[in-house]
Amino acid sequence: SSFLFLNRDGSFVIDAEIEYERNNQYAKADRYIRKLRRLVGPKFRLGFTSFPYTHYHRAMPYSVFLGPGGATANLPQIYWKTIGDTAKESISITWRHNALYRRKIYPLGQTYSSPSARSVVNFRRFVQSYGTAPSWWSWQHTGKPQWQALRKKAGPFPAYRRERSHMVLRSGSRGDQVVWLQQHLRGAGYRGVPVSGIFDQKTRRAVEAFQRSRSLLADGVVGTATWNGLLKVEPVRIKWSGGRSLRSTVTDRAPESATLPPVRNELAGKGRRGPARSG
Repeated sequence: SSFLFLNRDGSFVIDAEIEYERNNQYAKADRYIRKLRRLVGPKFRLGFTSFPYTHYHRAMPYSVFLGPGGATANLPQIYWKTIGDTAKESISITWRHNALYRRKIYPLGQTYSSPSARSVVNFRRFVQSYGTAPSWWSWQHTGKPQWQALRKKAGPFPAYRRERSHMVLRSGSRGDQVVWLQQHLRGAGYRGVPVSGIFDQKTRRAVEAFQRSRSLLADGVVGTATWNGLLKVEPVRIKWSGGRSLRSTVTDRAPESATLPPVRNELAGKGRRGPARSG
């Protein structure tokens, strides 16, 4: 299941977390998005909020929620104190692994659990350096020092260097980012690439061919330069929610990576693997 929140500007925000990284949830996510779009229309503004470190959650269908026809904005939950990283580290990691989905990022910051006022101000300034603005979880848990930090004027850091690199994928990589890569390779015309979430030999050969076509080093490794080329291609949308077989039964699908366990649940706190908290 997931929660659907009404935003102040009249848009909806989908809150999908641990429920969607268990037991091949791509079809469930696909049905959810397709039905929601039928109800609200193709241009209605939708936000999506979930785990910020997407590479930790290899079975989470980010490529469905943030893919073609999905949400128009990404609201990752960058609760740096709970995660156990600094505000700067958390933002950098989140951008590196979320920018691939090509959605404007409006991060959720942390005011619960009493983060230092300085870290709250720093979070605001780092986020503004990306030309966007945060919102916060949650007002009822915001203490006086955090309110004071929110009231302060805080422009972006003049010398801050924004994260511009993308995660690296290579033979043997597995997870939703590989699904996203394969959707783009298919969109680029490499129809023989399986959308499996497994970086196999067919995927590598297609990557090498794409790199040669763009005068890039054809090493089969998908780094920032290759991503920048691929992200100009419209990805193929996959209908995971099934269709009719010859026997007229509905068949759902999922990539092989949909059975992978999470690397870690960062929202449960540093060094822990407990269940995710909502919000």
